[in-house]
Amino acid sequence: MVRCNSADLGPDFQLVFEESPDDVLVLLPDTPRYTAVAATKGRLGSMDRTRQQIIGQSVFDLVSGPRAGSPEDLLASLERVLATRVPDTIEVRYLRFQNIPILSPSGEVRHILHRTVDATEWEREIDRARRELDAFSHSVTHDLRGPLHSIDGFCELLQEENAGQLNAEGRDRLNMVRKAAQRMAQIIEDLLRFTRLSRGELRRMPFELSMLARSVAMQIQGGKDGRPLKLKIQDGVNVDGDPHLLQIVLENLLSNAWKFTSKRADAEIEFGSGQSDADGRPGETYYYVRDNGVGFDMREFQGTGVGLATVKRVVERHGGRVWAVGQVDKGATFYFTLVASRTSAHWAAVSKWDSAG
Repeated sequence: MVRCNSADLGPDFQLVFEESPDDVLVLLPDTPRYTAVAATKGRLGSMDRTRQQIIGQSVFDLVSGPRAGSPEDLLASLERVLATRVPDTIEVRYLRFQNIPILSPSGEVRHILHRTVDATEWEREIDRARRELDAFSHSVTHDLRGPLHSIDGFCELLQEENAGQLNAEGRDRLNMVRKAAQRMAQIIEDLLRFTRLSRGELRRMPFELSMLARSVAMQIQGGKDGRPLKLKIQDGVNVDGDPHLLQIVLENLLSNAWKFTSKRADAEIEFGSGQSDADGRPGETYYYVRDNGVGFDMREFQGTGVGLATVKRVVERHGGRVWAVGQVDKGATFYFTLVASRTSAHWAAVSKWDSAG
């Protein structure tokens, strides 16, 4: 967010701005057109156009092409800037589009800086490092499986064949060793699952997320301790995504909700979706898993942390994000998004300007 008085921006500032190597457009907030009124030298070079060919054009005529993403994503981002008066960023492959409001002294959005950042080399280095880390994690976890299996197996033999030679304290200690080995084995399985998430192809298709959530919840409830639970699943939540990967997301979130409501006699878990205002970003569809458990006080419960990292990895592969809210002893809600929303207003606005062009 930038506050300025246009009277303070003289010809010297205009010269400095126009000679900047950064890829920047200055847009009017004339939704849904967003007219370009200034451009940097970096922008002219990236488009191979003159300043006269850019000024007065709609931003949607200036960011076309496969590397620019969809016009409705850009329109949604610009609308969020107008509504919240805070910067918003969208990403397409290795490009980041930053929309930054310039506010008048009275706080109104006077212009929007539309900045394009090409992070190709930086992202490639991150991808390379991530692949190396995944390969290392995969190798280490495989190497740990054997020794842990041996520890658990020999402890089990001791329990079966030498139980009479152990006193109560010895049997308790043996049980503790087995539980620790089994817990470590579960962590390793979680890590292996986590490293595999970035390797497979993302297979998107339209499907009903409500049905998947209901199936996962019933499996968790049936396979656990059978305690009473009030389960609420919103009907008709449809998404476009990878069903297998999103099943992993729901398994982790619903399992966490089940675990953290274990001390509630009136345990409640809810899955649903909403629009726009879950955390202050308009124009967004979000999905959530809510419970009335312990909230964020995790000290009384076991948890590896790998589950939520897995959720984050899957959601980010779908172009979304994850966040949570909660209070101690009052439950928690985990939210996630998958893609930018496609509201009828967005489609209507884009169609209007396409037809006008």
